[in-house]
Amino acid sequence: MFALVLLLLKAPFFRAGLGGDGSEGGSVEGGGSAAGSWPLLLALFAGLIFAVHPIETQAVTYAVQRFTSLATMFYLFSLVAFVKWRLTAADAEAEGKAPAPVYGRVVPYSVSILAALLAFGTKEIAFTLPIILVLTEFSFFTGKIKRRLINLAPFFLALPLIPLSRLTSNMPTLSAEGETAPPSIPDYFFTQLRVVVTYLRLFFFPVGQNFDYDYPIYSSFFNPNVIASFLLLAAIAALGVFLFIRSGKKNGPPLMRLAAFGIFWFFITLAVESSVIPIADVIFEHRLYLPSIGLIVAVGALAAAGIFRLNDIFPRRFPWLNKSVILLAALIAVTLAGATYARNNVWRDPATLWADTAAKSPGKARPHNNLGAIYQQRGQLSKALGEFMQVVQTDPGYARAYYNIGVNYVMTNRYDDAIAAFSKDVELDPLDFEAHNIMGNIYKAESHFDKALEKYQTALRINPEYQDAKDNLRILQSFDARTQ
Repeated sequence: MFALVLLLLKAPFFRAGLGGDGSEGGSVEGGGSAAGSWPLLLALFAGLIFAVHPIETQAVTYAVQRFTSLATMFYLFSLVAFVKWRLTAADAEAEGKAPAPVYGRVVPYSVSILAALLAFGTKEIAFTLPIILVLTEFSFFTGKIKRRLINLAPFFLALPLIPLSRLTSNMPTLSAEGETAPPSIPDYFFTQLRVVVTYLRLFFFPVGQNFDYDYPIYSSFFNPNVIASFLLLAAIAALGVFLFIRSGKKNGPPLMRLAAFGIFWFFITLAVESSVIPIADVIFEHRLYLPSIGLIVAVGALAAAGIFRLNDIFPRRFPWLNKSVILLAALIAVTLAGATYARNNVWRDPATLWADTAAKSPGKARPHNNLGAIYQQRGQLSKALGEFMQVVQTDPGYARAYYNIGVNYVMTNRYDDAIAAFSKDVELDPLDFEAHNIMGNIYKAESHFDKALEKYQTALRINPEYQDAKDNLRILQSFDARTQ
């Protein structure tokens, strides 16, 4: 993140627009390249905020969603190598020198392609990388259109790797139990308008973070919340377009181009999971991990542009301004780091995580079920049963809760109640072979051998490779043979 911002500020677009002394403008005398303290500080701020912001906790701390952080690492690595490669040619052209040696031109480009392939094979959020590369190329660099498109072509040709890797992977998810079907395409789109606004709120005010949100589904564009969200997002997108155009005009502030780049980055990278492709869970904080890079860049660039503007208008009025801004940025970073530390305290243990989630989503079944499962594993059977009962009251069709209730009753020797719970489970989920197997064990313990045989056979019809049922059936048949 630090390297990306620093390299972008060295691109041809900024060469005559951002002075090393902190001045900014379309025609700064002696502007030179974007070297100096302000580019360094802006890049440092961007990297630091990305590292310590609490909204990134889920992508980093939740082991499953390290797919997101790994894909983002390759994504950034590819982009940084690409920009480095483009700068090599731009520097040679600007200084009238011969092109760099082959290794100086081939290695960064090859590394960029390799990192892109690794990103594509990690998670489908990398689908937007070629689009971001196009945005980078045409925002900050110059050259013949045909040649530039040829340079970008390999990244697009590699895109089929994403569906291929998806077909051959078995990526785990938060929880399969009780998961509802995804909303329809229109409902998902309308809901995502609200979700994106929630992401923005969490970015600027990371309060009330939740592992598993109980988020309403919106079915009409004309819902006031949906319309308001659409207008807000449209205004932000329009701001990005305005900043992009304004930065290209004479005397246009160059940092506006970087701010526009950040806004476009946010919408483009978020589109994979927050547009029209329905996903059962409409909101997860880890989905903001890659898009948050754009928000950080946009906010940092706009803040720097504002500071430069004040310095230009009032060159001697605010001598303390620059130092105050640095102190403010440090204070923001420390505050966010403290919030991240507090959020990770919630993540320190599965019970604290799901207890926090259940408290924030009291009407959602899954957090209570998962919390109950943790209590049950730890032998806290009464607390576990209370959570499972909360689940079936909230969602009577949540099959896995009945399975967990059945296990709880077995552990407390309430076998008749266990049979009733497992029967309800298989009524809702006929393919739950584990429930059939446990019912077989109960029937065998009560000498109902015919019923036990039926349950074991049912479990094996559902899953012929289920070893527990195979063993139980063999033991039952052996016992039956000896009895005869």
